[in-house]
Amino acid sequence: MGIEEFTYKPNPKNIIIALITEEYPSISCEGDEKVELYIIKNAFYFKSFTSKLLQKNTNSIIIIEFESLQSISEWYHIFHDLNKVDESEYKLQQLIIISIDPKYLSELTIQSTRILQLLRIMSLKHGCAIISIRNLLNYLKTHKIEKLTKLNKVSVKPNFEESTIHDDDFLLYIPSSWDSWNKIIVHGKSTLFSDDDRNDGIIRDEKQLQELDSKYEDFLSNDDPTKDWSK
Repeated sequence: MGIEEFTYKPNPKNIIIALITEEYPSISCEGDEKVELYIIKNAFYFKSFTSKLLQKNTNSIIIIEFESLQSISEWYHIFHDLNKVDESEYKLQQLIIISIDPKYLSELTIQSTRILQLLRIMSLKHGCAIISIRNLLNYLKTHKIEKLTKLNKVSVKPNFEESTIHDDDFLLYIPSSWDSWNKIIVHGKSTLFSDDDRNDGIIRDEKQLQELDSKYEDFLSNDDPTKDWSK
């Protein structure tokens, strides 16, 4: 029996990459015996660095702070290019968590409904999750990050709820394992803002959803990640 059989081999660290919306670009890294946490602010400024970091850590957890549908689409385009083996495969190796600030959802409008429906289409396609929580930056610390990454025990919360018992409660949580096309359609049908709902852009039938899904697949196969597929 060789001595190498008794050599201690520590468990690999969980690599977590947070892509944060900030005016001034910066990169910071902190860690402990379990976690290595990268916080990349104004992340598109460091697109090359981020892509290399993702290529190196294919099983990482990625938290993306929502800024716009265009920015989320562009990140998904990048992830798809990095992950794809087969053009028809859309599920990503990384666990992607989209965090959307409550300010985008606190008022029920055509825009907030459409934002959430389109995010759900993309996240369902790639096997990702959507959350909303107050003060995201407070949890981007090694001793608090599990709040955002250990979601298996969190109850699904498909409807935004601003009134919660505790300040650190999730206001929204939609995992792709729970979601479906039919649920996205039901979400649209349950919101009515005027007597004429045919042209407001909210998804209320399968034909609309199929058309958008086809546009999104075309977008992913296109070389231009800044193209707007959502119209």
